[in-house]
Amino acid sequence: MAIGSSFIDEIKSKVNIVDVIGREVPLKQSGSNFKGLCPFHNEKTPSFMVNEQKQIFNCFGCGEKGDVIHFVQRFNNMEFMEACEKLADEYNIEIPKHGTRRKEDLSRYYEINSTAARFFFDNLTKHANPGYTYIRKRGISDETIKRFGLGYSPNSWNSLYKFLQDMGVSDEDMLKLGLVTQGKKGIYDKFRGRLMFPIFNTQGKVIGFGGRAIGDEMPKYLNSSESEVFLKKITFML
Repeated sequence: MAIGSSFIDEIKSKVNIVDVIGREVPLKQSGSNFKGLCPFHNEKTPSFMVNEQKQIFNCFGCGEKGDVIHFVQRFNNMEFMEACEKLADEYNIEIPKHGTRRKEDLSRYYEINSTAARFFFDNLTKHANPGYTYIRKRGISDETIKRFGLGYSPNSWNSLYKFLQDMGVSDEDMLKLGLVTQGKKGIYDKFRGRLMFPIFNTQGKVIGFGGRAIGDEMPKYLNSSESEVFLKKITFML
């Protein structure tokens, strides 16, 4: 959804990039710039530079660069509008009405993913299944299962689809989040007979899933397709 350039310009004019980045990355002044260890790749010698005058950052180690909105988006694994809203909330900048609607959509998507994660978790821990046998043979404890929210997707055609339908989730939202797939014979579960790993953003919200085959099925690893809450290129995959 497009947002007005005036809203973006107001954020950039009222938000100091050094303050925002400085809350996440220890910075030291170096001439007219500020320097620190890059949060986007491992390094021992600081190559991450922040220019307060130009209100931009640039890492000479990995090439990541941009303005304050891009930093918040990249650091928190957020989509563009969500990053704008986060900064607007923090700096008391009025959010356009369409932005509020967008925030409501994202909240709904997070809730749907959380519901799916609970479905997978319950199937792993409350019913006999190959997934539980598989991970216990590899020494993974019940405590670890609970800590990371591991789950199991039943090896059936549409068990998750039916479950979410009963919870009032629309087909459109399930398809958008990549939880189900549209085929010639109808809608069916994307993940079937797999050990499930929920993928969280830095705010602890479920943004997607990784599914590992426990037999000889291919592909061995299957991840959620990109959605409005899950951007693979800026997400650390399990």
